[in-house]
Amino acid sequence: MMRTSYAVCADSFVVCLTEDVPTREDAPTDLEIDRKGGKVFLRNIIRDVDEDPLYVEYSLTRELAERISLERSVEVIFVRREGEERHFIVKFSDDDVRAIRREMGMGGTSGKALKDFRS
Repeated sequence: MMRTSYAVCADSFVVCLTEDVPTREDAPTDLEIDRKGGKVFLRNIIRDVDEDPLYVEYSLTRELAERISLERSVEVIFVRREGEERHFIVKFSDDDVRAIRREMGMGGTSGKALKDFRS
């Protein structure tokens, strides 16, 4: 069985209305990137339960891609229907950031390299 939650992103975080939340805050994550109808979708695979990881999928905006480039992470806020929130930080590797920027048409230079160059 696959636990999948669809989320929406803001400029600096992702919100997911769901009943499935990560069972561990320190769970490792993997990244998948898809392109559908001209949009780029990120799928964060949260491996909190080995046999049944949690998939969080959202359409990526340019603003969020830039924030991910700079911070190498994104906060996912899981909100249960009764209003309870759980926060989870997804961390990205340099290779993840390069792939995200490439798919978004932002070039291979990472936000950190741009920030260092501007300083």
